[in-house]
Amino acid sequence: MNYYYRILHPIKRRCNSRKKHIGVVIAILLIAAGVSVLAENPGNNHIFAAVSPKFVSSGTSSAQNASSAAKDESAPLAARQSSAASSKIDMATAPAQVSLERADLPLRIYVSIRRQRVTVYDSYGLIVKQFVCSTGTEGSETPVGTFRTSTKGKSFYSKSVSEGGYYWTQFKGDYLFHSIPFDQNYKLKPEEAAKLGTPASHGCVRLSIENAKWIYDHISRGTVVTIK
Repeated sequence: MNYYYRILHPIKRRCNSRKKHIGVVIAILLIAAGVSVLAENPGNNHIFAAVSPKFVSSGTSSAQNASSAAKDESAPLAARQSSAASSKIDMATAPAQVSLERADLPLRIYVSIRRQRVTVYDSYGLIVKQFVCSTGTEGSETPVGTFRTSTKGKSFYSKSVSEGGYYWTQFKGDYLFHSIPFDQNYKLKPEEAAKLGTPASHGCVRLSIENAKWIYDHISRGTVVTIK
C-alpha cells in the first residue's frame, strides 16, 4: 500500500493530467482549423450548421422572405395589379396545327362557352386558328347549338345598348361575331377589351378587333358554327 501511494499514484496522476492537456490541445487545433476554412470560404457557413441547425435555417428563411417582400413592394402598383388580373384570366391559345393556306376546306367554327375560346378547324379537325372571346353574361346568354354564318359587315351600332362593333359576321338572327364594342363616337372601350376571356357580351361572341377581322376576311357564308 505504501508503495502504491509513493510510486504508482503520482505516475497515474501525471498521466491523467497529460491526457487532459492533450484533449484541450486537440480541441483548440480543430477550432482553429475550422475558423481558417471559414475565413477562406466565407460562403460555407453551413460548416457549423450541425451545431445549431434551427438557427441557421431560420436566419436564411427570414432573409429570403425579406428580400422577396422588398421586391414585391418595389414593383410598380400597375404592374402588380396587371399580374394579378392576368392570373385570373387565361389568355393562352392553342397553336395552329395547319396554316390557312394548307387547311382542307370547308372550315368550321367551335365556340366553347366554358373556356371562352373560338376555334377554327379544317375538315380533318386540325386547328387553323384559336381566339380568346367573350360570350354572353347571365341573363343574356349566347345561344347554344349548331348554326351557319350568313351576312357580314364592317361595323354596326345599336342604340338600345349604346354600343357598336367592327367586323361583324352573323351566325343566328341578331347574334354575331364582332370586335370588342365601341361607343357612340366609334371609339373602342378599353374597359370592355379588358374583359376578353370572361362572359361580358349581350349574347354575341366578342373578339379582339384583329380576330374579328380574321373571321370577317376568311370565313365564308354558310360555315358551320357549333356553340357549347
